[in-house]
Amino acid sequence: MATVKVYFDLACPFCYLARGFWQKMQVEYPVAAEWVPWEAHPELPPEGKAKNLDAAHAGLEKLKLLGKGIREFELNARTPNTHNALLGLEFARSKGKLDKYIERFYRA
Repeated sequence: MATVKVYFDLACPFCYLARGFWQKMQVEYPVAAEWVPWEAHPELPPEGKAKNLDAAHAGLEKLKLLGKGIREFELNARTPNTHNALLGLEFARSKGKLDKYIERFYRA
């Protein structure tokens, strides 16, 4: 079976939505995946930075039209630095708990 590499950043709302689509797809079309963390903004300071929510909301509205049952969520007004979260993800992977880590991170 082929393995698809899925690059994502934990703070990316589009990655969050894509993971939901991926999980629904797995019911009918199971495909092995290698989840590869990608720090989208390594240049951010530890406290993150403010972001333009208007642009983010517009993009999410377009995606909602494509996917039924997308859970509503509130966008953070800051783009967080995800470096430490991604380090935690690698620790979870080493313990065989990658999926649990990702799910709990996104629920939070």
